[in-house]
Amino acid sequence: MAHFIQLNLGGNAPQKTAPADPHRPSQSDRKTVIFGGLSMVALVSGLLLLVANGCSKSEKPVAMSQPSQSSTNPGTAAVSPAPTATPAAPQAPSKPAKKKTAKKRPSTVTFADPTYGVSFRYPKNYVLKAGDEPHLDLAGLGPVQMNFVQPGGTTLVAIELPRDSYPGADISSAYFSVNVNPSLTPAECTQFASVDPDDGDGPQAEVVKVKAGSLDFDATEDTLLQSDARYYHVFQNGTCYEFGLGMGTMKDGDIATVSENTYYRVFDKLEKILNTVKIQPGVVPEVATRAQAPAAEDSKQ
Repeated sequence: MAHFIQLNLGGNAPQKTAPADPHRPSQSDRKTVIFGGLSMVALVSGLLLLVANGCSKSEKPVAMSQPSQSSTNPGTAAVSPAPTATPAAPQAPSKPAKKKTAKKRPSTVTFADPTYGVSFRYPKNYVLKAGDEPHLDLAGLGPVQMNFVQPGGTTLVAIELPRDSYPGADISSAYFSVNVNPSLTPAECTQFASVDPDDGDGPQAEVVKVKAGSLDFDATEDTLLQSDARYYHVFQNGTCYEFGLGMGTMKDGDIATVSENTYYRVFDKLEKILNTVKIQPGVVPEVATRAQAPAAEDSKQ
């Protein structure tokens, strides 16, 4: 078959049309791709903006200010609310100031002898005489008198009442004395030198059992012209204890002239001292042990 070549006789060369590339996108497809890309960019940008806005809100919250009364009601003066009075805090009740009370000093003092274990209390305004003092003159009454049936007694202490204890009375002295005699036996301690049952010339003082404080005593009373004394004996710690309570008048005086009221008032003060007497176990003198040895032998016979 013969091939014929077509000649362009008009002088215009025929334009060749390039064959369409099946893999090349068309113009409409390019527009679609560009529009889709822009849409994707806008969508991503919006998401990023929302995320950034959310983060900023969570980190720095914005305080919403309330509209003032003047802005909502123009022309009206703003009225500030009246201040609310804050209630005062309740105050704790104040404690009353403690009154300074003067400490009361004890009205009595205590005498105690560690050797014989005897103690008692007496008013602090009374006069204490210890050592050799009790053997001295007791305001014109002379030395303290003892009433043991055997010699060997010793005065430990004496207490003299002050003069205001018997105002206006014809009394030279009133006293409380403590005497001990470690050479007596228990039986001899129940006896008194002023009591002589064999003397029939006049009435004799009798020995009675008396309880004073916590102790049981053998007691007697010795009344003379110028003095009156009561003696109390008790045997403990191998020793005979004697407590003397007495008063005396001035020289050439008579104890009978002392009124009965004054007489009992003075002895009442002396007996109050006797009621406080206590005897604790003390040192038993050796002489007491020797004195009681014969008595123990006699009891065996």
